[in-house]
Amino acid sequence: KQWYQRRVRDLKKAMIKRTLHHPRPIISVKLLGDRAAVGTESFHLYLWDITYGQKLKVFSTVGKVHCVNLTPHFVMGGAHNVMYIWNMISLDESPMFTLPHPGRVVTVQYCYVRCVTGCEDGKVRVW
Repeated sequence: KQWYQRRVRDLKKAMIKRTLHHPRPIISVKLLGDRAAVGTESFHLYLWDITYGQKLKVFSTVGKVHCVNLTPHFVMGGAHNVMYIWNMISLDESPMFTLPHPGRVVTVQYCYVRCVTGCEDGKVRVW
């Protein structure tokens, strides 16, 4: 069984500080402070505490996770043609918002009360 991994490095010393193991290939990663969001081909989204190497939460999705963003909220898009927004504090199983798209969501950005998505249909949507 092949394990895919993301490594947390000490950039000043160019040394790996921690390795976070995943059972499938990793498609997207986003970092905010000591939290890392990792999207995989296995239809899962992982939230990690990189200081301690602790997996905080695993979210199941209905498609590959192509893009993630961490802000006061946890934003994800992918092959399932939907963008999800979760609360970063409560980490509820159900997302706060589910925003449908006509195609695969390839990029997401979230800032304060606005969310911007890029879709494979060639359109940028501002929510």
